[in-house]
Amino acid sequence: MNPTIIKEINSCYQIKKSKAFSDLEKRKKKIYSDIPRLKEIDEEITTYAMQSVRSILVCEKQEQYSYVKDLEEKINILNDEKLNILKEKNIDPEELEPKFECDKCKDTGFVNGERCSCYEQLLLNYTYDNSNLKNFSNDNFNNFNIELYSTNKIENTNISPRENIEYIKKLSIEFINNFDSHEQKNLFFSGGTGLGKTYLSSCIANELLKKGKTVLYQTAPSLLDMVIDYKLNKAQSNCKLYSQIFDVDLLIIDDLGVEYLNNLNSVELFNIINNRLISTKPIKTIISTNLDLNRFRDRYDDRLVSRIIGNYTICKFLGEDIRIKQR
Repeated sequence: MNPTIIKEINSCYQIKKSKAFSDLEKRKKKIYSDIPRLKEIDEEITTYAMQSVRSILVCEKQEQYSYVKDLEEKINILNDEKLNILKEKNIDPEELEPKFECDKCKDTGFVNGERCSCYEQLLLNYTYDNSNLKNFSNDNFNNFNIELYSTNKIENTNISPRENIEYIKKLSIEFINNFDSHEQKNLFFSGGTGLGKTYLSSCIANELLKKGKTVLYQTAPSLLDMVIDYKLNKAQSNCKLYSQIFDVDLLIIDDLGVEYLNNLNSVELFNIINNRLISTKPIKTIISTNLDLNRFRDRYDDRLVSRIIGNYTICKFLGEDIRIKQR
């Protein structure tokens, strides 16, 4: 991995951690100003904790137990008083604790000596031009406006675009909730342009990022270009990037069907989809395409089509381009 990227990521974590403690000091200053007794309690707790550590270093073994136990009782009494004051003043105790972006690693980037999932995601972001996720940071289910979808039944069907998108949204939430289950199928989003396929994909991505999953979003042409470049040039710097395609928790392949299709691309696309399916890890893939199933069958070979039909939940997006209604 590029040392410059590692340096930038480590610097990013230092900034995150510093900010968490800086914000904490600002909150404490305000709370202590309003409730001076809380500052006194925290100072007393710190003093007792230091005395406890000192006793372990200097006291005889037989004296340590009783002395440390006495200090712990005093600290417990102070903590009880502190909690009662906070409850009385309707203050969340977490306001007196640092608020880290990642609770797992406390903004250090590591858990038990291993890279945290947030660190792995940052690596993805740097190496794949921010995984393209930076463009979708505001895409979430709360902002997903189903009012843009018509309630009129689609011709020759018994369903409206709104009913259809509500059903797909339900499937998407189930996909998130059951992500780690090997029984949960992948998702295949099919439909015309402007129907919400990419938006819904990024809603899912953002929810999984909150759960500590790693996500890689790429269009089919970009993904295949990177794979072919690695296969032909075997650049060592691209080795990690290549392996991430097969290991990342969620791979989103957007715009399948617009890539130039030749024998090499066809083989690599099958390899990506098939290898992710046979992985022992609970990884998932979302594919979105403007092709309907008939055109998809016509364009790709039977092996690939079979993998999709058998292992993906097919979600057909119906209706008219909702982006026109947003203008």
